Amino acid sequence: MGTSRGASLPPDAVHKFPNLTRYLRIAETSLRIGFVLLLFLTAAGAMYLIGKAVNEEDWPTAIGGVIAAPLNALILWLWFLTCMAALELAKVFIRIEDNTSRK
Repeated sequence: MGTSRGASLPPDAVHKFPNLTRYLRIAETSLRIGFVLLLFLTAAGAMYLIGKAVNEEDWPTAIGGVIAAPLNALILWLWFLTCMAALELAKVFIRIEDNTSRK
């Protein structure tokens, strides 16, 4: 689901690639925080719009909001997984470089 941590980098890689490993940590943390915030904002916005439509008795808009809200959350989650996979791919490249550059 994208909530667990991937494999850690080798200890030597942190010394060989300090900026890149720092960027990966910052990017992963920022991505997780951004995902939670966007998911919260999506849910809050959907509840507001659905509540407003129900209050105005605009049933097609309310039903559309009920259907669209989970789809928006699914798209957001797939975006999050894609970004996390890209960060894991960068970690794989660092592990490969670390393994091939040993003497």
